[in-house]
Amino acid sequence: MTRLASRWMAVAGIALFGLVPSTRAQEAAVGLDQVPKVIMDSARAKFPAARIKAASKETENGKTVFELEMTNENRNMDVTFEENGTLAMVETSIPEAEASAAAIKAVKDRYPGAKINLVESVKKGAELKREVDYFEFHLTAADKKSVEVEVDPAGKILKTEVKTEADEKG
Repeated sequence: MTRLASRWMAVAGIALFGLVPSTRAQEAAVGLDQVPKVIMDSARAKFPAARIKAASKETENGKTVFELEMTNENRNMDVTFEENGTLAMVETSIPEAEASAAAIKAVKDRYPGAKINLVESVKKGAELKREVDYFEFHLTAADKKSVEVEVDPAGKILKTEVKTEADEKG
């Protein structure tokens, strides 16, 4: 075996066993007092009646964002802000019946027998808006795996992610 082939096999083995750092986002809980003032000011301006409960800081693709967990108008929300205070995304927990019929049908057709545990409306962008970009369904599939499915209001499945035990723990 050549030296190059040996090196390639070693790299492949390391990657297989998860010893290479992940490119996935790293999220860590932070105290509300550690959230930059510009983000807290933006959150209070956009959601004046909200009760901010918790925060996390995440770096993905080299960009740092802060996610605030809050309750607003009796709805649980996860609101993501860029470091400069710009609103990036609003995820709001909603009753299943508030998702579009087409989105619900798409999920039930793709995952027959699955239990829908949570539905969120997701709105992306710097401005608060009424229209939903997509719905995120959190399921327990018939095979007992946890699945997240993103579906647009017309019923097109945009993304599916099967969660592993490691994802569930942290």
